[in-house]
Amino acid sequence: MEIKGVIIAGGESSRFGTPKAFATWKNQFFYQHMIRVLQSITTDIYILSKKDQINCYPSPVSVLVDDERFKGMGPLAGLYTAMDQLEAEWYVVLPIDMPLLHESILYKLTDHINPEMDAVVAKVCDDIQPLVAIYNRRVKRHIYEMLTNDNRAMYQLLKRLQVHYIPFTKKEEVFFKNINTTEELHTISKTE
Repeated sequence: MEIKGVIIAGGESSRFGTPKAFATWKNQFFYQHMIRVLQSITTDIYILSKKDQINCYPSPVSVLVDDERFKGMGPLAGLYTAMDQLEAEWYVVLPIDMPLLHESILYKLTDHINPEMDAVVAKVCDDIQPLVAIYNRRVKRHIYEMLTNDNRAMYQLLKRLQVHYIPFTKKEEVFFKNINTTEELHTISKTE
């Protein structure tokens, strides 16, 4: 089973003020935390980034830029780009802004990979996490169709697929904390 790891890091970071990939927590950049988590299940890891940030990542980090046709269309465009440029059976997708994410989350997701399913997606309490998920390559056609119709909603994609939602508890919710502002980063830094 071939798995590629994809970190979605091409957002505007407008609330954060600077690119979140290069924010630091525990003396490491966010992108380094996400690579570390993905390395627990694959060594084939790529970061989806904005074109003007490609040279900010040191070698040997592999960086992709959104397909020009769908530039600026959010995480769905990033997932499409990965599937279009990288050959794999499964794609593990993570956002750049969850530095608290733990390897155990990915172990639980990969344990439930099933060829009958199109995706395995984390669900914390009632909150679906489409960017902490594993997608089969066959969903690429659905994504292409959505993007060409200017539909960029990850939740709309999930409605089209056979999805196995993996439940996580309230206690595990901390691992899924998105860091959207510098204040949120300071808060998690104080608790560690």
